[in-house]
Amino acid sequence: MNINDFLEEVRTAIVVVDTSFKIQFLNSYAQKLLSLTHGDLFGQSIIDLHTPEAREKIRKMFQGSTVNPDEYPIIQVWEGPGNAFLLWAKLSKLYDREGKLAYIIAIFYDLSFFTLHKENIDHKIVYTQLERIPIYENRKIKLLDVNSIVYVKSTGNYSTIYRDDGQKFLSTIHLNILDEKLPGEIFMRVHRSYIVNLNKIEEIILEEGQKYRLKLPDYCSEDRIYVSRRKYNEFRRRLML
Repeated sequence: MNINDFLEEVRTAIVVVDTSFKIQFLNSYAQKLLSLTHGDLFGQSIIDLHTPEAREKIRKMFQGSTVNPDEYPIIQVWEGPGNAFLLWAKLSKLYDREGKLAYIIAIFYDLSFFTLHKENIDHKIVYTQLERIPIYENRKIKLLDVNSIVYVKSTGNYSTIYRDDGQKFLSTIHLNILDEKLPGEIFMRVHRSYIVNLNKIEEIILEEGQKYRLKLPDYCSEDRIYVSRRKYNEFRRRLML
C-alpha cells in the first residue's frame, strides 16, 4: 500500500467509549458512517451497532484493549445506508488522574478506497463488492487480490483464506460477509463452511448418494470440500452440469 495514497484517501472515524463500551464522544465522519442522528448515538453500546456476526469479535477487541490495544486488530465490513465500508479498527486507552481506565478511543480507518469496487451511481461513489481483502499481519496490512483466492473456510468468527500460491491467511471478516461481498460471478458458497472460486476447481468427483466432492489444487487444499445438498442444484446450474 502506497503511504501517500493512504494519507490522501483514508478517512477516519473516531469514537470514544466508556469502560462499558457506551459511546461518549465521536467525530463527524463517525456520525456519518453510523448513519444515526447525533443525539441517538450517545449512550449506545458500540458493540450493539455491529452485525450479529461481528459483535463477538468487537467485544473481544474492546475487552482486549484493557490489557493490550494491539492484541485484537479488527478489519470489518460495515454496511452503511446504501453503501458498504471496509474498516480497520485501532484502540487507545485514556486514564484519569488516579490512573484508572476511563475511556477507550476507537479509530476506524476507512480502507474502502483500496479494497472495494467503486461505482458512480447518481453522481455518488458507492462501494460494492470486494476486489482485495486486507489482512493484518506483522503490524502491516496485506491486500489479497480476490482472483488469487482458491477457497475460503469458516474459522469460528473468522475466515481462513487459501491462495493459489499455497499460502493461507486468517481474516477477521466473517464468512457470511465474504459470501455477500466477493464477486458472485466467480465465487460460490458451496457449503456453510466453504466459499470456492469456481475458476480454480480442477475436478468434480461424483461420490455415492449424488455427492459432489471438489478437487482443488493440491498445493493449497487442506480440506475435502463437498457441495452441500442445499447448494447442489445451484452448483449444477452454475457449472452447467
